[in-house]
Amino acid sequence: MLDKKITHSIYLLKPDFVENDSYLQDVEDCQHYSIPISGYPNAEAYLKITPSKIHSWSRLLPTEISGIEWNQYRTRSLLGLLLIQVRERLFALTSGFGRYLLHPFSVENRFGFKAVLNSIEPQTIKQLSKTTLSQNPKTSIEQVSKGVNIGQFGIDTFLDLIQRVKGKSKVENLGLSLDGEDALKISVAYELDQLPSLLTECLELYSSSDYQNYFPEVDNLAEVKDKEQKALLNTDLENELNSELDQFLTGQGLSGDIWASIPEIVFDDDFECFTYKSSENALRYYDIELNNIFWEYHRKADGTKKKDVTLSSLSSSKIFIRKADSTTYPKWRAINCINAFVERDQEKFFFIEGKWFRASSSYIETLDQKINGIPSSHLTLSDWPQHVQEKDYLSSYPLTYDVDYLVLDRDNIYLTGHSPIEPCDIYTQDKVLIHLKRYGSSSLLGHLFNQGFVSGDLLINSVEFKNKFNDKLEDGYKIDEVNPTQFTIAYVIGSKYPNNFKLPLFSKITLTKAYDELRKKGFNVTLDICKMTLK
Repeated sequence: MLDKKITHSIYLLKPDFVENDSYLQDVEDCQHYSIPISGYPNAEAYLKITPSKIHSWSRLLPTEISGIEWNQYRTRSLLGLLLIQVRERLFALTSGFGRYLLHPFSVENRFGFKAVLNSIEPQTIKQLSKTTLSQNPKTSIEQVSKGVNIGQFGIDTFLDLIQRVKGKSKVENLGLSLDGEDALKISVAYELDQLPSLLTECLELYSSSDYQNYFPEVDNLAEVKDKEQKALLNTDLENELNSELDQFLTGQGLSGDIWASIPEIVFDDDFECFTYKSSENALRYYDIELNNIFWEYHRKADGTKKKDVTLSSLSSSKIFIRKADSTTYPKWRAINCINAFVERDQEKFFFIEGKWFRASSSYIETLDQKINGIPSSHLTLSDWPQHVQEKDYLSSYPLTYDVDYLVLDRDNIYLTGHSPIEPCDIYTQDKVLIHLKRYGSSSLLGHLFNQGFVSGDLLINSVEFKNKFNDKLEDGYKIDEVNPTQFTIAYVIGSKYPNNFKLPLFSKITLTKAYDELRKKGFNVTLDICKMTLK
């Protein structure tokens, strides 16, 4: 053993990169050393010192003012990389900026994360990082002073993506504390000849599925961060997009596995329509659809293909908002409107707002079962012409109903410490709160489902909200006591394709969460599709 511990960042390299000797980059200027290890192939070390730099304070405290001779305080950095092979797998231990000597596609994604999950005591987690899926996804690091189980971090198994954990090791050889994402970070006092046995243990931990007994939720959903996998998925998506384009140009229907939608709510009161050009004579659209993107950007006037679809071209193609005064302004890039579902190597991947996510089949099945189990309200709404904005549709009193109702669209309630709250779009005398939106992206529909949840939650938990809601209601509608079982939260989504309706992945998650929470509180919850028409 060494007299002091060394902190190692350990990466596991992908076999195909090792076989092709393509896992290294920018090592031409490195010093290379072959180091013997008893009983194992020689280790390979690459070392490089970066050119010295003058500290940034030299600009703040220049020599002519401060008298400081900054040349004597130049700094250098070490790039260190140690490669060790065990069981026909190659590991990379890095020092300083040594990670940048590895090809970015060459490391196994989540190696450190899985190794940590399999080697820590479930009750000793002290820190984790997560991304909470919402209209504005939030990444946070949470830490506790004393180790706890993952449930005590308040993890939402539907909305939280756990990306990294830190806890107490139950494997003596790995030291006291473990941390990991792509790399496994450990502090040990092992000598060189002891490292192969350590790495063998790390490989066994990575390969084990024991963590699923304690942390089953971590496999539900994960953002794809592996750069090689993202590149492969991007290629798959481009191939599928061009296949869809060919079908569109020959007059065939699209598959439905790729679609476009409005990325977010348009709050501009002067909004009239969408266009794909800023010119005055640009064609006007009242929805964003994949066939419109194809027509505008990838079809010649004679109906033949203008150019292939690439993610790069979608990133540079703009979608404009046209206002009532005929002015236009760019609102989104086309790539942000694209949603897609791709299967690769028997796994399910979803492209949402420019990012890839992997979801387990069991997780998707659970979401679909829950959503399919949400009953219909059997409300009768008139067809919604697609050129008519939501506020104008609601002002036409589109609901045919046995009891009277009030339209409360945009009639917000203001509470101390809260952003404006829209209690509902329509409120009926028999206590149905109807929340309505036209079909759109995960963000837009997430707003709809969260709106219904927030309104219901405040109705039973905030006297101020109930009183201000009552101030907006006429006699015969006012609410005395709130018994949630007597109220219905009714979600209605306007769509041109009611018989081929697909919710984006994150919308499924948000709806399932809202439904479960509202049902726990006692509310009735329904889901309906309102047909949108061309005229």
